[in-house]
Amino acid sequence: MPSIKEIWTMFVKWLKANPYVWIYPIYMTIYLIWFFTLNGVEYEVVHIIHSPIDDLIPFNEYFVFPYASWFLALFFTPIVFMWMGKEDFLRLIFIMYVGMTICLIVYMIYPTGLDLRRPLEHDNFASDMVALIRSKDVSRNVCPSIHCSTSTAIILCHWFSKRLSGKKPIYLVVKILVTIWMCSVIVSTLFVKQHSIIDIYWGVGLSIVLFLVSYVPALLKKRNA
Repeated sequence: MPSIKEIWTMFVKWLKANPYVWIYPIYMTIYLIWFFTLNGVEYEVVHIIHSPIDDLIPFNEYFVFPYASWFLALFFTPIVFMWMGKEDFLRLIFIMYVGMTICLIVYMIYPTGLDLRRPLEHDNFASDMVALIRSKDVSRNVCPSIHCSTSTAIILCHWFSKRLSGKKPIYLVVKILVTIWMCSVIVSTLFVKQHSIIDIYWGVGLSIVLFLVSYVPALLKKRNA
């Protein structure tokens, strides 16, 4: 079994051979500072996002579990894609991080908010989690939804991953499980009243456009080679 020093030496060597992975910690630091700074801004005008469909969707505190699981996907998916290869990693990073940046810029130019939150009626762990999330994430800066744009990016990058393009059954299982997980995250934003269906529409659409921008040229180049 290698010693801690040997593991550290291998890690440093790997970083030197793959310097592009530094995009992940650098961008996430910038994103977190940017996002929470915007959350603390008191805008003079906030455009309320609402659709009649939102009123048909009941609040359910138990959807907070898939909602909260998004944070695991946000921080750990890029790490998994580092192992999957440079091409897969950079495509994921492009779609996720360009999408997140566009969302933050939109929030600055066109501040949006929600009026969907209602008092919590049940005294349970799920409700406590919802209360905690509400206390840290104000009901502003919602459209497009970063939850939904990043979840869509993760789905697309798994299905079109070069590393997972083989015919092994496990690859298909992984893709299906990731899709179910990310779709549950997207749906959960509605049931915990953190987003309007309009936010989802723009969040999902944003990642689809960025995916086409990143994937189609490479595909055409490969076919014409």
